[in-house]
Amino acid sequence: MAQDTISPPGPLPRGRHRLSREAVRASQRNRLLDAMVHLSAEHGYQALTITHLVERARVARRTFYEHFETKEACFLAAFDYTAEQIITPLLGAFDPVEDVVERADAYVAAMLDSLATRPALARMLVIEVGAGGPNAISRRLEMHRRIANAIVELNTQTRALGVHVPPLTANRALAIVGALIEPMHATIHDHGAEHLPHLHPELTTIVALLISQPPHQAPTPSRQQRADSETDRGRDPDW
Repeated sequence: MAQDTISPPGPLPRGRHRLSREAVRASQRNRLLDAMVHLSAEHGYQALTITHLVERARVARRTFYEHFETKEACFLAAFDYTAEQIITPLLGAFDPVEDVVERADAYVAAMLDSLATRPALARMLVIEVGAGGPNAISRRLEMHRRIANAIVELNTQTRALGVHVPPLTANRALAIVGALIEPMHATIHDHGAEHLPHLHPELTTIVALLISQPPHQAPTPSRQQRADSETDRGRDPDW
């Protein structure tokens, strides 16, 4: 099972030890990040204080400020670390295949399983980031765009194999990400990340349809419709 933590639990050894200053600082920082992830999942980001964080991480308050200027800075660092741990391996995990449903199934299964086995990290990425302020929202959008860009690249590689699927634009790929994220958000909020695999069949169907179906084209107005529009425009003084 994947580890739902950033660092091993527990403080550094008391008294004299042979750890370097760099190792000590890395341990302190990771424990603060881990505290941010788990306390956000347990109580919500907005309810957290720096006191909560240093008590959970078992570091001095001054140690917190040696690593982060603000609570928000700690949250953003934790989000960045979490995104790298979950999203980066996912982006490079898939080869293009000829069966669109098989491709969607593999992508959805990997994403849901990765998040379900690390519920605290999943809650930060999907839910708590929304409470982190404008900078956190920008981080979330950047993450969604990274996933969307990977979907576009996979689509390009699949088409190169001769598979008949329409090309994906960046916005259409971003819509696919949204179709994945919103049900995940609701499931984590209502039942917990452990229940995410239950979404697998439905999300696979949705993603397969969005990938394989060309976008709907609005019908071109007929000559008569254009003429009627021009007539209405001339009659209406407020047009």
